[in-house]
Amino acid sequence: MSDNNEQRDDSTLVEKVVQKLSQDNTLFCNSEDKQAYIAIQKSGRVVFQIQSDDFRAWLLGWHLEQYGKVLRRAIVEEVVQNACAIAQYINKQSYKLGIRVSRVDDNNANPKELYYDLGDAAVHTTRDRWEIVDNPPIVFRRFSHQEKQVLPEATSRKSDIELLHKYINIQNRNDWLLFLTFMISAFIPDFPKPLLLLVGAPGAGKSTLMKLTKQLVDPSLIDGIGQIRNCESIIRPASKHALLYFDNISYVNQDISDTLCGVATGTSLVNRKMYTDSEEVIYKVQRSVMLNGVTEILSREDILDRSIPVSVQRIDRNKRLNENKLMNEFNSDKPIILGAICNILVDVLRIYPSVKLEKYPRMADFAGYAFAVAEAMTGYSGDEFIKAYDAVEDRQVATALNASPTAQAARFLVSKTGGWQGTATDFLNFTFNDGRVATADDLNIIQSIREQPTWCRNVSALGKSLNRAEATLKSLGIVLERGSDGSPIYRNGQRWITLTDINWQNKANNSDSETSDLGTKTTTKENKENK
Repeated sequence: MSDNNEQRDDSTLVEKVVQKLSQDNTLFCNSEDKQAYIAIQKSGRVVFQIQSDDFRAWLLGWHLEQYGKVLRRAIVEEVVQNACAIAQYINKQSYKLGIRVSRVDDNNANPKELYYDLGDAAVHTTRDRWEIVDNPPIVFRRFSHQEKQVLPEATSRKSDIELLHKYINIQNRNDWLLFLTFMISAFIPDFPKPLLLLVGAPGAGKSTLMKLTKQLVDPSLIDGIGQIRNCESIIRPASKHALLYFDNISYVNQDISDTLCGVATGTSLVNRKMYTDSEEVIYKVQRSVMLNGVTEILSREDILDRSIPVSVQRIDRNKRLNENKLMNEFNSDKPIILGAICNILVDVLRIYPSVKLEKYPRMADFAGYAFAVAEAMTGYSGDEFIKAYDAVEDRQVATALNASPTAQAARFLVSKTGGWQGTATDFLNFTFNDGRVATADDLNIIQSIREQPTWCRNVSALGKSLNRAEATLKSLGIVLERGSDGSPIYRNGQRWITLTDINWQNKANNSDSETSDLGTKTTTKENKENK
């Protein structure tokens, strides 16, 4: 009988606690991952995932403060399960929770308000001004690794963004503008962004650049991720950070490359709730991503096609600071820099709806936002950004061509007649369509391509390599023919390759000397553009 009474008492206690929680707080679902959350005191200041250890700890403290008693573990678990059920099946309220950054759109899907999470308050930015709000709406989810951000300086000027130059050694003006537009656009969520690819010799401060950018945009107790061992190394942090950086990458396979590109441009990631739980949680993510690992990354055409390469110069030995001194000075300037960013974002919100580019480049959404950022900053313009971004596309094509012997071979094969077709085996054997015999110059070009370590040794590898090289070839005016459904073409069980140079008629009037070095890594013009 006593056991029955105890069970009734437990049920009454659970009902009482859950009722009080529902009255005083908001129980809801996150529209992104469909999980149950609670907003304490119906404010966005403190939000917990109900199934989290953080909420369980809060629940114990709250009940002790309210009733002077500590809840038993079994009661806590029943409260958690009941609260989840109310959030997901009874209340049916849904909010979209961002990580560090959130936006509110107008009727045309243009951002009209931004929220930036400071940890215990938020910056609310509109097209007129920005301000600190102590009780933001329910727009953020938080994690234990996140650090509080400093308060932006209200007296900052937009030109104070240049204080960053004290700590980041990007000397080229175009590269500096590209870095600033990338960094400031990280404060605007929910649109595809390119990956920021840092290029420079050892000692250039690339790791420091990423660490400072992370602390400015999305401060965290966790520094950047070094070795990417598998896709899980990307998926888990992507679900908990607004900005990711991967330092000194030494290995990138196709799956890792696809995941990196997907995280930056927008994708759905699948993760388990817990290591011991087979139930999957789907995360929709679009994150700002920075990469450093030149040798390996530059061999990935798919990454290059979605990246902004920025050159970081080696720091003079006499100008180097030890890390403690550098961080102390940076932390002193950070409120001023953050205030400058807030001022710039006010103008970006106002400018962006009227941005109309004559020609939208790759990563068109980013180009539109970055144009508005450049217009909003002091001393720059949107047109200057477009010129810098166009130059990036040229560099990307040249760099991708350098990295792809398959693309080099395709360009060589179409160089004499404006087109080529044959089997994958014919491609690997450099079989000419017109039956001519290779000249000495031709043989030198073919040898230079075949000697590259990433040259395909078999038909299977060629199919995958052609797929990766297709965007690079298209940028060169070379079209790879596909079936009506976009799939590769096969004849008699073999991959059939048809390549067409759509600019052939214009090129046919050029001298043979301009095509004599087609098998080398870049043309003379492209080498000049790379310098």
